[in-house]
Amino acid sequence: MELLFEIIFEIIFDGVFEVASSDSRRVPVPLRIICVLIVVAVFGGILALMITCGISLWKDGEFLLSALMYVLTTGIAGVLVWAFVKASRGRK
Repeated sequence: MELLFEIIFEIIFDGVFEVASSDSRRVPVPLRIICVLIVVAVFGGILALMITCGISLWKDGEFLLSALMYVLTTGIAGVLVWAFVKASRGRK
């Protein structure tokens, strides 16, 4: 059952990501916008979960692990922003 959910999620998320990053004129703009919002929501949720884990670790006294969680979150957010800027510049 877990494998089934993983396959379905992977197919849906890969499809949404492919449509969101597509330059094809055959994909309508409103559909692209919806797909971009879904991708941003998924990545934003993951980053929010990582920040929440960092806060929880900080409250438990695990300062080193909390700092590591914040560094990883910042790194992932930085890579996502860099990829967005790179993709935006390439479309002009």
